[in-house]
Amino acid sequence: VIYVSRKGTMEDRIKNFFAEAAKKTAVLKYKSVELPDDFTEQMLMPYLDSSKQNLIICGSINEAFGENLLNVIEQSVAYRIVAVGMPTWDGMKQVSTSINKNIDIVYSTPFNYTKANKSVATLANNYKAKFFGRPSDMVYKGYESMYHFAMLLLKHKGQLTENLTDAEFKFCNEYLLAPVINAENADQVEYLENKKLYFITMAQGTVKAVN
Repeated sequence: VIYVSRKGTMEDRIKNFFAEAAKKTAVLKYKSVELPDDFTEQMLMPYLDSSKQNLIICGSINEAFGENLLNVIEQSVAYRIVAVGMPTWDGMKQVSTSINKNIDIVYSTPFNYTKANKSVATLANNYKAKFFGRPSDMVYKGYESMYHFAMLLLKHKGQLTENLTDAEFKFCNEYLLAPVINAENADQVEYLENKKLYFITMAQGTVKAVN
């Protein structure tokens, strides 16, 4: 297991979060590697083993760094690799255009829109009929968020926060909203965070699994 990251304040925070999480689960042995933004295949390959399955975890939300990582491993045909990335990998070109059969790409996202979902298909058809094009992910996310929470607000009025688990107006995705408490005041809620994540596994540009 290789934990790959870059120099940066946010990357340091993510690295610490990862280390703390690893302590609370099964013991995970991994090697942490810090690379420059423009690292090459020659810089990464010494940490990989051609006789085993390699797990690479990207510890940066920087899109350019993630794109470079995917470009580098795409060229590494001699290695079997599972690359685990951040939510910023959702919609990244390198994820959907990979043709290396030895690579699986995994990333998390709170949104998962599939053509098999009737609501998604209906929205796509209506959008195409009106705007003569395909809706982007932002269209789906915006429509779903507005519909779901506006309907909950109309139904529960002043008691919205107490009824965020109400799934009556589900459009496509599930929500698991939890309050983030102020570190200095336990009675103060900073914001609500959606802790429901889908883990998408892609192989050669095709969705392999959704968990």
